Amino acid sequence: MKKSKPASLKPTSLRKKAEGQLRKQKEKSLKDLSVLNVQSLVHELQVHQIELEMQNEELRSAQVLLEEARSKYSDLYEFAPVGYFTLDKKGLILDANLKGANLLGTGKSTLTRTSFSKFVSRDEQDKYYFCHKNILETKTQRTCELKMQKKDGAIFDAQLECMPVRDNKDNDIRLRIVMSDITEKRRLEETIKKMAYHDMLTGLPNRMLFADHLNLALSQASRSGHMVAVLYLDLDNFKTINDSLGHSTGDKLLKAAANRLQSCLRESDTVARLGGDEFVILLPVITHADQTFVTVTKIISAFQELFLIGDHKLQVTVSAGISFYPLDSKDSDTLLKNADIAMYKAKGLGKNSYRFYNSAINSEYVKSRKPEVLLHKSIKSKQSININPSSPRKVYRNDRHTKS
Repeated sequence: MKKSKPASLKPTSLRKKAEGQLRKQKEKSLKDLSVLNVQSLVHELQVHQIELEMQNEELRSAQVLLEEARSKYSDLYEFAPVGYFTLDKKGLILDANLKGANLLGTGKSTLTRTSFSKFVSRDEQDKYYFCHKNILETKTQRTCELKMQKKDGAIFDAQLECMPVRDNKDNDIRLRIVMSDITEKRRLEETIKKMAYHDMLTGLPNRMLFADHLNLALSQASRSGHMVAVLYLDLDNFKTINDSLGHSTGDKLLKAAANRLQSCLRESDTVARLGGDEFVILLPVITHADQTFVTVTKIISAFQELFLIGDHKLQVTVSAGISFYPLDSKDSDTLLKNADIAMYKAKGLGKNSYRFYNSAINSEYVKSRKPEVLLHKSIKSKQSININPSSPRKVYRNDRHTKS
Protein backbone atom coordinates (compact mmCIF):
# COMPACT_ATOMS: atom_id res chain seq x y z
CA MET A 1 0.00 0.00 0.00
CA LYS A 2 1.53 3.29 -1.05
CA LYS A 3 2.06 6.10 1.45
CA SER A 4 0.50 9.37 0.46
CA LYS A 5 2.90 12.29 0.08
CA PRO A 6 2.17 15.44 2.13
CA ALA A 7 0.76 18.19 0.06
CA SER A 8 3.44 20.80 -0.67
CA LEU A 9 2.64 24.43 0.04
CA LYS A 10 3.44 27.23 -2.27
CA PRO A 11 5.68 30.03 -0.87
CA THR A 12 2.84 32.54 -0.84
CA SER A 13 0.55 30.13 1.03
CA LEU A 14 3.31 29.29 3.52
CA ARG A 15 3.87 32.96 4.28
CA LYS A 16 0.14 33.59 4.83
CA LYS A 17 -0.07 30.62 7.15
CA ALA A 18 2.97 31.86 9.18
CA GLU A 19 1.51 35.35 9.49
CA GLY A 20 -1.78 33.92 10.71
CA GLN A 21 -0.05 31.90 13.44
CA LEU A 22 1.92 35.00 14.52
CA ARG A 23 -1.30 37.04 14.88
CA LYS A 24 -2.86 34.33 17.02
CA GLN A 25 0.27 34.27 19.27
CA LYS A 26 0.22 38.08 19.63
CA GLU A 27 -3.49 38.14 20.42
CA LYS A 28 -3.03 35.50 23.07
CA SER A 29 0.02 37.31 24.52
CA LEU A 30 -1.69 40.69 24.53
CA LYS A 31 -4.74 39.23 26.33
CA ASP A 32 -2.42 38.12 29.15
CA LEU A 33 -0.69 41.54 29.43
CA SER A 34 -1.95 44.17 31.81
CA VAL A 35 -1.59 47.89 31.25
CA LEU A 36 1.34 47.98 33.72
CA ASN A 37 3.06 45.18 31.89
CA VAL A 38 2.75 47.03 28.62
CA GLN A 39 4.14 50.23 30.13
CA SER A 40 7.05 48.35 31.65
CA LEU A 41 7.78 46.66 28.37
CA VAL A 42 7.74 49.99 26.51
CA HIS A 43 10.06 51.48 29.12
CA GLU A 44 12.53 48.62 28.73
CA LEU A 45 12.48 48.98 24.98
CA GLN A 46 13.13 52.69 25.23
CA VAL A 47 16.02 52.18 27.65
CA HIS A 48 17.48 49.50 25.39
CA GLN A 49 17.21 51.82 22.42
CA ILE A 50 19.05 54.59 24.28
CA GLU A 51 21.77 52.11 25.32
CA LEU A 52 22.22 51.08 21.71
CA GLU A 53 22.48 54.72 20.64
CA MET A 54 25.08 55.40 23.36
CA GLN A 55 27.08 52.33 22.34
CA ASN A 56 26.96 53.44 18.72
CA GLU A 57 28.23 56.88 19.76
CA GLU A 58 31.06 55.30 21.72
CA LEU A 59 31.97 53.15 18.73
CA ARG A 60 31.98 56.20 16.48
CA SER A 61 34.23 58.07 18.94
CA ALA A 62 36.54 55.07 19.23
CA GLN A 63 36.72 54.87 15.44
CA VAL A 64 37.67 58.56 15.25
CA LEU A 65 40.38 58.04 17.89
CA LEU A 66 41.62 54.99 16.06
CA GLU A 67 41.90 56.91 12.80
CA GLU A 68 43.73 59.72 14.59
CA ALA A 69 46.11 57.19 16.17
CA ARG A 70 46.70 55.58 12.80
CA SER A 71 47.44 58.97 11.28
CA LYS A 72 49.85 59.82 14.10
CA TYR A 73 51.56 56.45 13.82
CA SER A 74 51.85 56.90 10.08
CA ASP A 75 53.45 60.32 10.55
CA LEU A 76 55.81 58.99 13.22
CA TYR A 77 56.75 56.09 10.97
CA GLU A 78 57.25 58.11 7.80
CA PHE A 79 59.03 61.10 9.32
CA ALA A 80 61.03 59.33 12.02
CA PRO A 81 64.69 60.42 12.39
CA VAL A 82 65.75 56.86 11.47
CA GLY A 83 65.07 54.65 8.48
CA TYR A 84 62.67 51.70 8.81
CA PHE A 85 62.85 48.73 6.45
CA THR A 86 61.03 45.41 6.27
CA LEU A 87 62.75 42.65 4.30
CA ASP A 88 61.66 39.17 3.34
CA LYS A 89 63.93 36.21 4.06
CA LYS A 90 65.61 36.69 0.67
CA GLY A 91 66.59 40.24 1.56
CA LEU A 92 64.10 41.99 -0.72
CA ILE A 93 62.64 45.25 0.58
CA LEU A 94 58.91 44.91 1.27
CA ASP A 95 58.41 48.28 2.92
CA ALA A 96 60.38 51.40 3.88
CA ASN A 97 59.58 54.76 5.39
CA LEU A 98 60.44 58.14 3.87
CA LYS A 99 63.54 58.59 6.03
CA GLY A 100 64.84 55.20 4.92
CA ALA A 101 64.34 56.12 1.27
CA ASN A 102 66.04 59.48 1.84
CA LEU A 103 69.03 57.79 3.50
CA LEU A 104 69.47 55.66 0.40
CA GLY A 105 68.96 58.64 -1.90
CA THR A 106 65.91 57.29 -3.71
CA GLY A 107 62.10 57.29 -3.64
CA LYS A 108 59.93 54.92 -1.60
CA SER A 109 58.19 53.46 -4.62
CA THR A 110 61.46 52.39 -6.24
CA LEU A 111 62.54 50.39 -3.18
CA THR A 112 59.77 47.79 -3.24
CA ARG A 113 61.11 44.31 -4.17
CA THR A 114 64.64 45.74 -4.47
CA SER A 115 67.46 43.79 -2.83
CA PHE A 116 68.73 45.57 0.27
CA SER A 117 72.26 44.39 -0.55
CA LYS A 118 72.21 46.70 -3.57
CA PHE A 119 72.77 49.58 -1.15
CA VAL A 120 75.55 47.92 0.85
CA SER A 121 79.11 48.98 -0.03
CA ARG A 122 80.88 46.45 -2.23
CA ASP A 123 83.65 46.00 0.35
CA GLU A 124 81.12 44.99 3.03
CA GLN A 125 78.86 42.61 1.12
CA ASP A 126 80.23 39.54 2.90
CA LYS A 127 79.73 41.19 6.28
CA TYR A 128 76.11 42.00 5.41
CA TYR A 129 75.29 38.48 4.16
CA PHE A 130 76.81 36.93 7.28
CA CYS A 131 74.77 39.24 9.51
CA HIS A 132 71.54 38.57 7.56
CA LYS A 133 72.05 34.81 7.60
CA ASN A 134 72.96 34.74 11.30
CA ILE A 135 69.84 36.67 12.33
CA LEU A 136 67.50 34.38 10.38
CA GLU A 137 69.18 31.22 11.68
CA THR A 138 69.41 32.22 15.34
CA LYS A 139 66.20 34.30 15.31
CA THR A 140 67.87 36.85 17.57
CA GLN A 141 68.20 40.60 17.39
CA ARG A 142 71.57 41.93 16.24
CA THR A 143 73.30 45.25 15.65
CA CYS A 144 75.46 45.65 12.54
CA GLU A 145 77.58 48.58 11.41
CA LEU A 146 78.06 48.80 7.65
CA LYS A 147 79.16 51.23 5.02
CA MET A 148 76.10 51.90 2.87
CA GLN A 149 76.00 53.34 -0.64
CA LYS A 150 73.39 55.80 -1.83
CA LYS A 151 71.86 55.61 -5.30
CA ASP A 152 74.31 58.28 -6.50
CA GLY A 153 77.28 56.29 -5.18
CA ALA A 154 77.96 58.35 -2.05
CA ILE A 155 79.17 56.24 0.89
CA PHE A 156 77.98 56.73 4.46
CA ASP A 157 78.41 54.87 7.75
CA ALA A 158 75.24 53.25 9.07
CA GLN A 159 74.19 51.39 12.19
CA LEU A 160 71.54 48.71 11.61
CA GLU A 161 69.35 47.34 14.40
CA CYS A 162 68.01 44.09 12.91
CA MET A 163 65.14 42.06 14.36
CA PRO A 164 63.49 38.89 13.00
CA VAL A 165 59.65 38.86 13.12
CA ARG A 166 57.00 36.42 11.94
CA ASP A 167 54.38 37.68 9.51
CA ASN A 168 50.78 37.08 10.67
CA LYS A 169 49.42 36.41 7.19
CA ASP A 170 51.72 33.78 5.72
CA ASN A 171 53.76 32.92 8.86
CA ASP A 172 57.02 33.71 7.02
CA ILE A 173 60.03 35.26 8.75
CA ARG A 174 60.58 38.94 8.06
CA LEU A 175 63.55 41.09 8.94
CA ARG A 176 62.90 44.54 10.35
CA ILE A 177 65.76 47.03 10.22
CA VAL A 178 66.18 50.36 11.95
CA MET A 179 68.91 52.33 10.16
CA SER A 180 70.80 55.33 11.54
CA ASP A 181 73.38 57.44 9.73
CA ILE A 182 76.45 57.48 12.02
CA THR A 183 78.86 59.19 9.60
CA GLU A 184 79.13 62.31 11.75
CA LYS A 185 79.52 60.18 14.88
CA ARG A 186 82.41 58.30 13.23
CA ARG A 187 84.04 61.57 12.18
CA LEU A 188 83.83 62.92 15.72
CA GLU A 189 85.24 59.68 17.11
CA GLU A 190 88.17 59.88 14.70
CA THR A 191 88.75 63.51 15.68
CA ILE A 192 88.69 62.65 19.38
CA LYS A 193 90.99 59.70 18.77
CA LYS A 194 93.41 61.91 16.84
CA MET A 195 93.33 64.51 19.61
CA ALA A 196 94.02 61.79 22.19
CA TYR A 197 96.95 60.22 20.32
CA HIS A 198 98.42 63.01 18.21
CA ASP A 199 100.10 66.35 18.78
CA MET A 200 97.65 69.00 17.64
CA LEU A 201 100.35 71.41 16.40
CA THR A 202 102.47 69.10 14.23
CA GLY A 203 100.07 66.19 13.68
CA LEU A 204 102.75 63.78 14.88
CA PRO A 205 102.01 60.98 17.35
CA ASN A 206 102.10 62.16 20.97
CA ARG A 207 103.75 60.54 23.98
CA MET A 208 100.85 58.12 24.52
CA LEU A 209 100.81 56.78 20.96
CA PHE A 210 104.61 56.60 20.88
CA ALA A 211 104.55 54.51 24.06
CA ASP A 212 102.12 52.08 22.38
CA HIS A 213 104.38 51.78 19.32
CA LEU A 214 107.47 51.34 21.50
CA ASN A 215 105.90 48.62 23.67
CA LEU A 216 104.75 46.77 20.56
CA ALA A 217 108.24 47.00 19.03
CA LEU A 218 109.82 45.67 22.25
CA SER A 219 107.38 42.77 22.34
CA GLN A 220 108.18 41.82 18.75
CA ALA A 221 111.93 42.23 19.35
CA SER A 222 111.82 39.91 22.38
CA ARG A 223 110.43 37.18 20.14
CA SER A 224 112.62 37.72 17.07
CA GLY A 225 115.84 38.75 18.79
CA HIS A 226 116.50 41.98 16.87
CA MET A 227 117.43 45.35 18.36
CA VAL A 228 115.28 48.46 18.84
CA ALA A 229 116.65 52.01 18.92
CA VAL A 230 115.18 55.09 20.62
CA LEU A 231 116.43 58.55 19.57
CA TYR A 232 115.67 61.50 21.86
CA LEU A 233 116.06 64.85 20.06
CA ASP A 234 116.00 68.47 21.13
CA LEU A 235 116.17 71.55 18.90
CA ASP A 236 119.18 73.69 19.71
CA ASN A 237 118.53 77.39 20.44
CA PHE A 238 114.76 77.01 19.94
CA LYS A 239 113.93 78.88 23.16
CA THR A 240 115.91 81.92 22.04
CA ILE A 241 114.08 82.03 18.70
CA ASN A 242 110.67 81.44 20.32
CA ASP A 243 111.21 84.19 22.91
CA SER A 244 112.62 86.73 20.46
CA LEU A 245 110.40 86.19 17.42
CA GLY A 246 107.21 85.09 19.15
CA HIS A 247 105.20 81.92 19.59
CA SER A 248 103.66 82.10 16.12
CA THR A 249 107.10 81.89 14.51
CA GLY A 250 108.07 79.22 17.03
CA ASP A 251 105.03 77.10 16.14
CA LYS A 252 105.80 77.37 12.42
CA LEU A 253 109.37 76.35 13.09
CA LEU A 254 108.21 73.29 15.07
CA LYS A 255 105.97 72.23 12.17
CA ALA A 256 108.81 72.63 9.68
CA ALA A 257 111.16 70.68 11.96
CA ALA A 258 108.59 67.88 12.27
CA ASN A 259 108.32 67.67 8.48
CA ARG A 260 112.08 67.58 8.12
CA LEU A 261 112.40 64.78 10.67
CA GLN A 262 109.75 62.72 8.87
CA SER A 263 111.62 63.13 5.58
CA CYS A 264 114.67 61.45 7.13
CA LEU A 265 112.90 58.28 8.27
CA ARG A 266 111.67 55.03 6.83
CA GLU A 267 107.96 54.28 6.61
CA SER A 268 108.29 51.75 9.46
CA ASP A 269 109.88 54.31 11.83
CA THR A 270 107.92 56.55 14.18
CA VAL A 271 108.62 60.16 15.13
CA ALA A 272 106.62 61.78 17.93
CA ARG A 273 106.56 65.15 19.61
CA LEU A 274 106.77 64.87 23.38
CA GLY A 275 106.20 68.57 24.00
CA GLY A 276 108.03 71.87 23.55
CA ASP A 277 110.95 71.33 21.20
CA GLU A 278 111.52 67.70 22.18
CA PHE A 279 110.99 64.89 19.69
CA VAL A 280 111.56 61.16 19.94
CA ILE A 281 112.13 58.60 17.19
CA LEU A 282 111.57 54.85 17.23
CA LEU A 283 113.55 52.56 14.94
CA PRO A 284 111.62 49.33 15.56
CA VAL A 285 113.84 46.86 13.70
CA ILE A 286 117.63 47.19 13.54
CA THR A 287 120.27 44.48 13.36
CA HIS A 288 123.31 46.65 14.01
CA ALA A 289 124.13 50.07 15.44
CA ASP A 290 125.29 51.13 11.97
CA GLN A 291 121.66 51.50 10.91
CA THR A 292 121.04 53.97 13.72
CA PHE A 293 124.23 55.85 12.85
CA VAL A 294 123.00 56.34 9.28
CA THR A 295 119.65 57.72 10.49
CA VAL A 296 121.03 60.12 13.09
CA THR A 297 123.70 61.52 10.77
CA LYS A 298 121.05 62.01 8.10
CA ILE A 299 118.94 63.99 10.56
CA ILE A 300 121.83 66.16 11.78
CA SER A 301 122.85 66.82 8.16
CA ALA A 302 119.28 67.84 7.25
CA PHE A 303 119.25 70.35 10.11
CA GLN A 304 122.39 72.07 8.77
CA GLU A 305 120.07 73.73 6.28
CA LEU A 306 118.46 77.03 7.27
CA PHE A 307 114.71 77.29 7.94
CA LEU A 308 112.91 80.10 6.15
CA ILE A 309 109.96 81.06 8.39
CA GLY A 310 108.23 84.12 7.02
CA ASP A 311 110.97 86.70 6.46
CA HIS A 312 113.35 85.00 8.87
CA LYS A 313 116.24 82.70 7.96
CA LEU A 314 116.71 80.56 11.04
CA GLN A 315 119.62 78.30 11.89
CA VAL A 316 118.35 75.50 14.12
CA THR A 317 120.40 72.40 14.72
CA VAL A 318 119.51 69.29 16.69
CA SER A 319 121.08 67.31 19.52
CA ALA A 320 120.26 63.62 19.83
CA GLY A 321 120.67 60.87 22.38
CA ILE A 322 120.34 57.17 21.52
CA SER A 323 119.57 54.06 23.57
CA PHE A 324 119.18 50.45 22.47
CA TYR A 325 117.01 47.50 23.41
CA PRO A 326 118.20 45.19 24.90
CA LEU A 327 121.71 46.66 25.47
CA ASP A 328 120.66 49.65 27.57
CA SER A 329 117.36 48.43 28.97
CA LYS A 330 114.43 46.10 28.29
CA ASP A 331 111.94 48.58 29.72
CA SER A 332 110.32 51.27 27.55
CA ASP A 333 110.40 54.03 30.18
CA THR A 334 114.04 53.35 30.98
CA LEU A 335 114.97 53.37 27.28
CA LEU A 336 113.41 56.83 26.94
CA LYS A 337 115.14 58.03 30.09
CA ASN A 338 118.53 56.73 28.92
CA ALA A 339 118.12 58.33 25.48
CA ASP A 340 117.22 61.60 27.23
CA ILE A 341 120.38 61.38 29.35
CA ALA A 342 122.47 60.77 26.24
CA MET A 343 120.84 63.76 24.51
CA TYR A 344 121.83 66.08 27.36
CA LYS A 345 125.38 64.75 27.08
CA ALA A 346 125.34 65.77 23.42
CA LYS A 347 124.09 69.25 24.35
CA GLY A 348 126.76 69.56 27.03
CA LEU A 349 129.45 68.77 24.50
CA GLY A 350 128.56 71.63 22.16
CA LYS A 351 125.12 70.71 20.66
CA ASN A 352 124.53 69.87 16.97
CA SER A 353 125.68 66.31 17.65
CA TYR A 354 124.59 62.94 19.02
CA ARG A 355 125.62 60.59 21.79
CA PHE A 356 124.87 56.94 22.54
CA TYR A 357 123.88 56.02 26.08
CA ASN A 358 126.04 52.91 25.80
CA SER A 359 129.63 54.03 26.44
CA ALA A 360 131.21 51.28 24.31
CA ILE A 361 129.12 52.22 21.24
CA ASN A 362 129.76 55.87 21.99
CA SER A 363 133.51 55.35 21.74
CA GLU A 364 133.20 53.44 18.48
CA TYR A 365 130.89 55.80 16.60
CA VAL A 366 131.16 59.30 18.01
CA LYS A 367 134.95 59.52 18.14
CA SER A 368 135.82 57.53 15.03
CA ARG A 369 132.98 58.71 12.77
CA LYS A 370 132.37 62.32 13.70
CA PRO A 371 133.45 63.63 10.25
CA GLU A 372 130.79 61.40 8.63
CA VAL A 373 128.09 63.91 9.55
CA LEU A 374 129.55 66.31 7.02
CA LEU A 375 130.41 63.50 4.62
CA HIS A 376 126.78 62.37 4.57
CA LYS A 377 125.70 65.88 3.63
CA SER A 378 128.27 66.00 0.87
CA ILE A 379 127.08 62.73 -0.64
CA LYS A 380 123.45 63.78 -0.42
CA SER A 381 123.90 67.16 -2.12
CA LYS A 382 126.77 66.05 -4.40
CA GLN A 383 128.56 69.29 -3.53
CA SER A 384 131.88 70.06 -1.91
CA ILE A 385 131.67 71.15 1.72
CA ASN A 386 132.92 74.47 3.01
CA ILE A 387 133.17 74.16 6.77
CA ASN A 388 133.49 77.93 7.15
CA PRO A 389 130.34 79.06 9.05
CA SER A 390 130.14 82.24 6.99
CA SER A 391 129.83 80.34 3.71
CA PRO A 392 126.47 80.42 1.87
CA ARG A 393 123.93 77.80 2.93
CA LYS A 394 120.92 76.34 1.22
CA VAL A 395 117.62 77.41 2.77
CA TYR A 396 114.49 75.33 3.40
CA ARG A 397 111.31 77.23 2.54
CA ASN A 398 108.52 75.07 3.87
CA ASP A 399 111.06 72.25 3.66
CA ARG A 400 111.89 72.83 -0.02
CA HIS A 401 115.47 73.56 -1.07
CA THR A 402 116.08 77.11 -2.33
CA LYS A 403 119.27 79.11 -2.62
CA SER A 404 119.89 81.81 -0.02
